[in-house]
Formats: sequence, structure tokens, C-alpha cells
Amino acid sequence: MLLDPIPNVQPVTFLVIMVGIYFGISYSIAFATIVTLSSNVMLEHGLWSNYQIIGWASIGILAALLRTQFIQNEKLNITNLAIFAAFSGFLFNWIVSLSILHNVDSSFFLIYLLNGVPFDLLHAGGNVAFVAWLANPLSELMNRHTNLTNPEAVPELASN
Repeated sequence: MLLDPIPNVQPVTFLVIMVGIYFGISYSIAFATIVTLSSNVMLEHGLWSNYQIIGWASIGILAALLRTQFIQNEKLNITNLAIFAAFSGFLFNWIVSLSILHNVDSSFFLIYLLNGVPFDLLHAGGNVAFVAWLANPLSELMNRHTNLTNPEAVPELASN
């Protein structure tokens, strides 16, 4: 709701990237699916929901596969992450734009994509802003949960 006045700026793409980097392909696909389905309960579901899942899952898969480009010497490479986040804004929007082909002739697709460029730029810029603002603190938090040596919630039993 805070970002509603700015179209195409939301933290989901950034979060999918971070989940892919720190938790891998399966978690990023699950996260993309859950976020899409739960947010579209409020925003309404449609054919585009499938494309949103495919778009975000694809970004999460790429992030997981490119993990070594983002984490170097056990530190997050903000520059590489920002470049990928900007690219991901375009990639996601282009994948979701494929849903229009169910309703219009493919000859309109290029025009449709060109009309969406300002929104693609907003999405890319928003992703870069989220990287600059949240990448390091979220990285530290996610690192704590990927480096657990003991998976138990409570490491010791309380004595009576």
C-alpha cells in the first residue's frame, strides 16, 4: 500500500532474487508462487497470475544459478546484484506481457512492449533502490538461516 502510487515498484522481485541466492531454486519457486497467489487474492487472479509465477520463478532460478556472481569472498557484491535486479525488472515485465497474446494478435506485441518501457524502467529502478536499501541487512539475516549447524528450534532442553 505504501508503494501503490508508484506503478511497478514493489519489493517482490528483489526478495525473489535474495531467496534464490540464499535458499536455492526450490525455495525461490515456492516463494514466487506463494507471493503471487496470496497477493492476487487481494488484487484478483487472472491468466496473468500464471505468467507472474513463471516470471518471478525464472528470476529466482537465475539468481540461484548465478549465486557465485553475487556472493564473492563471503560478501554480497552489491554492484552485480543491482545490475541483475535492474535486468530482472525488464525480464519479469516482458514475461508477464506474454499473457496479452491470449487476447490480441501477436502483431501488437511489440507495440505493447514499447508502451510498457516507462513501467519497466520504474520496476528496474525500484529493484535497484531495494538492493541499495535492503540487500546488506537482508543478506545478514538470510545468512544466519543458511548457516545453521543445529536445525533444532531450541538447542537445549530446559531442566526441571
